[in-house]
Amino acid sequence: MENAFEPASSDSVEGKIPQGVRLPNLDDPLVIKDLLRAHAMAVSKRLAEAVHKNVRREEVVQADQRAAAFLATTLLGQNPAYAKAAVNTPERIEKLLRAEFTEALKGFGIKEEEAADPAVFMQLVMFLFTNQVHELINELQKNPDEIEAKGSQALDALLESWVKKLTKEKCDA
Repeated sequence: MENAFEPASSDSVEGKIPQGVRLPNLDDPLVIKDLLRAHAMAVSKRLAEAVHKNVRREEVVQADQRAAAFLATTLLGQNPAYAKAAVNTPERIEKLLRAEFTEALKGFGIKEEEAADPAVFMQLVMFLFTNQVHELINELQKNPDEIEAKGSQALDALLESWVKKLTKEKCDA
């Protein structure tokens, strides 16, 4: 895993969201689960396209890093398409994830000072999530006849575990 991440930047849509529109809120575990699911499905789609179009592995990794950076930006409250969280604040999410993943990052050779910046840290952790999605896909592909029966449950279990990591709550749907 490469440890030189740059904080993500996103085009500002501030002021373009109509007044009165209720934005998804990261205080809702279902919103976080949906966000993670969308990311996982995009990872899966990229992998399938890579296989069918002979895309280089480096291109898939770069796309995954950009997607992980976007996910990190959203969880850090920097995506104006999401309402500001009052409970699952960026600081709280970062604190929960630092407690969970600081040692794991060290195992990948990433020093604490390299991940001191919240944006860099979150991108690294979201890339770990992306890697877990890859691992799940690889595991499911070992038994293609069971993908339909077990794939949805396996993905749901992975997403649920990450919702708990991000919120310390169980998602009820």
